[in-house]
Amino acid sequence: NASLTYGDFLNSLISSMENPILYLHGYHRRTEAWIAMNKIMRRKIPIILQNHASKPPFNLYGKNIVRRAIWYRRENELRRIPGFFFALSEFEKRYLEALGVRHVMVRTMPTDFNLIKPLSESARREIRSRHNMREDAIYITMYGGGIEKGTHYVPIINEALRRRFGSSIELIVTGAAPRLVEWLRRKGITAFQRLPLRDYLEVRSASDLFIMPARSEIKYGGITVSVMEAMAAGIPVVSPTLIHFPDIRQVSKLGGLTRFVDSVNDLKSFIDELIHVIENLESFDSLLIHELGKKYYSWEAFTADFRGAVSELEAASRFGS
Repeated sequence: NASLTYGDFLNSLISSMENPILYLHGYHRRTEAWIAMNKIMRRKIPIILQNHASKPPFNLYGKNIVRRAIWYRRENELRRIPGFFFALSEFEKRYLEALGVRHVMVRTMPTDFNLIKPLSESARREIRSRHNMREDAIYITMYGGGIEKGTHYVPIINEALRRRFGSSIELIVTGAAPRLVEWLRRKGITAFQRLPLRDYLEVRSASDLFIMPARSEIKYGGITVSVMEAMAAGIPVVSPTLIHFPDIRQVSKLGGLTRFVDSVNDLKSFIDELIHVIENLESFDSLLIHELGKKYYSWEAFTADFRGAVSELEAASRFGS
């Protein structure tokens, strides 16, 4: 009932607007989005669609008949939507193009690079003091999520780093599920389910390094917002999701690009790269990291692509393509 109400409300709202543009987020799996699209597709309204990290429906040939029918219908509708798709990664872009989608580009969600900036040394010291962070320690932060982002690898990573660097390493995990927070704390790792936004941004910005030992199942989600936030703060990143950075020639200036961590060997390779980056922290330029991220992931960059997508949709509508 909520989904039906959402669709009716959106349809009514659009009817009251002059030259509306619809931006739908989560087109893969949210029923309300599909109800809304079914109601407005015939009206030739420009629609920009973006998913939220979940992989495409590859279970069209699975054993669940109902699920197969739902996804078959949704893929068929994707082919017919007169919209522009913002894919989060090249993997998702190729999937959409294979369906016959005509208007698609890689465009992630943005981050506020005017709000999050590299800290001065004095601001860094002040924030560390306020949050009881040791001045002489190397702080590594990670936004947990679930196992797709590699949270379950953290104790192994922490143990390897302690063997190499001793007590100079401090690892902080935020955004983890309650059970994972409890488990990590039992392993001696600082972990939080949620922090107030200001505290979260301050701890991130006052740290030395950000990591994400992500599994390959996350590859459709692009570089991820938490990595963008670390780049905005000018912090080196070690993550396989750096493979999505548009200019691969510049990735070595951002931190360490690794394989997706799906096996023991992948984890060992990730730890080796992490150690290499820690030993070379002084070689990274925080202002350069910020500027490289801002070029592709700021609100200004997003707005430019949004306007371009609308112009392309309007041109396609005029020429009937």
